[in-house]
Amino acid sequence: IEKELAAMLTDDDISKVLLHVDAAHKVKRLRLTNCTCITGACLTSLQHSTSIEQIDMSLVEAHKNPRLEPTPLLTCDQVLPILRSIISQERNSLKHLQFPHVWRHAEIADYDFVEFLNEYNRMMENREATFCQ
Repeated sequence: IEKELAAMLTDDDISKVLLHVDAAHKVKRLRLTNCTCITGACLTSLQHSTSIEQIDMSLVEAHKNPRLEPTPLLTCDQVLPILRSIISQERNSLKHLQFPHVWRHAEIADYDFVEFLNEYNRMMENREATFCQ
């Protein structure tokens, strides 16, 4: 969708679309490019998804400056519980996550974000070990 429209979308708008398409069971890739007015609550319909493979929450187009002004509204408090519900599924399909620049390069790292990254990496390592047996 066009950049100007994406920038006006709210959590409620995106949530309605994800619910309508049964995102938890049918969506494989979700890119939130230019959706700078969301907190992440819109991802609730992805809870416990076993079909989602990729979620791009960087909010910027490929090869564009990842530093956004003003700071995006997307929060760890909204997003991480949903992501944890996905990686807790034994047969989840998640392969790739892209986070906002501000999360990855914060002066003081968010403890919960760092802990989630550790959980995600352990999940990926366990998946690799399972495939290699």
